[in-house]
Amino acid sequence: MLDVESNTKIGKGSDYYICSPQNVDGLKVNQSNGKYVVNLRDYLSANVKNVIDGTIYGKNADGGLIEPAYDLGTGILTFDVSPASIYYEYDTKYGEDGNLLRNMSVTIAAEGSPLIKTVSMPDGRIDELYAFGFEAKGEKPITWTLEGTLPEGLTFANDGNISGTPKESGIFTLTVTAVNDFGSETKNFTLTISSIAAPEITISSLDNATKGTAYSATLTATGDAPITWSATGLPEGLAIDTSTGAITGTPIVSGSFTVEVTATNPGGSDNKTLTLTVLEPAVIPAITTAENLGTFKVGENVSIQLEATGTSPITWKAENLPSGLTISDSGLISGTLSTSGTFSISVTATNTAGSALRTFTMTVTSANVAPTIMTAQDLGAFEHGDE
Repeated sequence: MLDVESNTKIGKGSDYYICSPQNVDGLKVNQSNGKYVVNLRDYLSANVKNVIDGTIYGKNADGGLIEPAYDLGTGILTFDVSPASIYYEYDTKYGEDGNLLRNMSVTIAAEGSPLIKTVSMPDGRIDELYAFGFEAKGEKPITWTLEGTLPEGLTFANDGNISGTPKESGIFTLTVTAVNDFGSETKNFTLTISSIAAPEITISSLDNATKGTAYSATLTATGDAPITWSATGLPEGLAIDTSTGAITGTPIVSGSFTVEVTATNPGGSDNKTLTLTVLEPAVIPAITTAENLGTFKVGENVSIQLEATGTSPITWKAENLPSGLTISDSGLISGTLSTSGTFSISVTATNTAGSALRTFTMTVTSANVAPTIMTAQDLGAFEHGDE
């Protein structure tokens, strides 16, 4: 039996209830003398008990109401057109006391002659791959036929699929028919093939922007002009020129922004998702390492990492380093000292915001040399009292 939503009351008093429609598959629509008939007798006898009163109607594929003729004696429904679904609403009595009445509704799925579901065909473009399939409801298998002339390069298969690469443009009027063992349906369609090459966005990324700094980037695409551009998700302060695709302005917020861009012409459109990063303004370096780098000896290995605040990356350069020492781009002074003296070293730290200069001092002393005894080894022989 059908389940009842016992808390949903309808009608007067508290004895009437309604249940949700339930789908029942397997019923078939047959053709007879130009009519569409469905035998509900077996279904009704197996599933519906104690019917007090009921209403049966059908709907087509578009949801339109179809009133059938119904023979109560045989359980046969007769429709003038093939139904896509059948509805049976009825009141039935449950319980031995006969006091509980429930209003119930069931949707019966009916399959039969084809009903073409396709409403329209998508447009195509010359020299671009085209693929489309018609759809229909009804008993399978369904075979398709086509009347009319397809553009050169396209072919039609009896499964309802059109595919290929059109080689000519224009508007083509086509008539398709869906056929199965129960009948057929025919519909007219229009296929438009445009000769205008649709846009294809070619830009793959956007350069970073800086908060408070003027920004400019131009989107690019292939396809026939004129191309109209649009964008969503741009940070505040930036806008797009719809005719050129130029994104310009001065962003007033920082962060990472997902920007959806669209290029459109009469031949079609293309979309792409890009990321635009707006950085905080760069800060000029400030060198923080003490000016006196220390005292070292010739031959000593040196490793000194210079430090600075400011926006990374910071690049370092130095002039007048002692012989044997070098400085890396990251500010590491290293090497083996080979010359003594006091050195005044000019160091520059640079980033995108500017540079900072500081002069450092380094003292290099001579290496300690072990003493060498220069007296002759053989001093001769002496006797007591010799001077």
